[in-house]
Amino acid sequence: MKKHPDFMNLMCDMEIYVDNHAGTMIHEANSYVTGIRKLIMKKAGVSADDFYMKTFEKAVIDDSAYFGNLLEGSIKNIAKDIREDHKKDWDTGDEEHISDKYIASIKELWEQINNSETLAPNNGTITNNTDDDDSLTMVDKATVIQWSKKFDLNFAKLTPQETRILIQMITKASRNPLMRQPSKRTWEEKKEE
Repeated sequence: MKKHPDFMNLMCDMEIYVDNHAGTMIHEANSYVTGIRKLIMKKAGVSADDFYMKTFEKAVIDDSAYFGNLLEGSIKNIAKDIREDHKKDWDTGDEEHISDKYIASIKELWEQINNSETLAPNNGTITNNTDDDDSLTMVDKATVIQWSKKFDLNFAKLTPQETRILIQMITKASRNPLMRQPSKRTWEEKKEE
């Protein structure tokens, strides 16, 4: 993080905010603008709702908000670049959402099932090999389709036994967040630790 080009900028802005020298100048400018506004309203009898008086009112700077936005911008740039550098790490979340992949797999599966009703047998659709296996749910089939694509496997050529083995392997995958097995420890046991 400290090697990032914006890190020095962040530290400099932070010190300026903490030391409050710039904050003091902002307060001085705010006092001047507020004083002029009040003087004009009093001497000229101008209402606070006047366009120009509203402009003076909006010209007052909130130094905490100003420096907060300044620091936030630097932190966002640093965090974004760090995130980009760690995209390929095994423990970093996928850019594609798993739920979107599942929905796409289920839609594809549904289309193939609908198409298989009108096509001749042995047409290469996924239903040919899974008709014998009633134990596979729609979600199981969608999961297998998704992982088959990832591993460049032709799901239509998998036997029912190979499909079951693939599902068993997927369920044991520790990095598969949807298929992680829940811990056998209860919430109460975790709280006691």
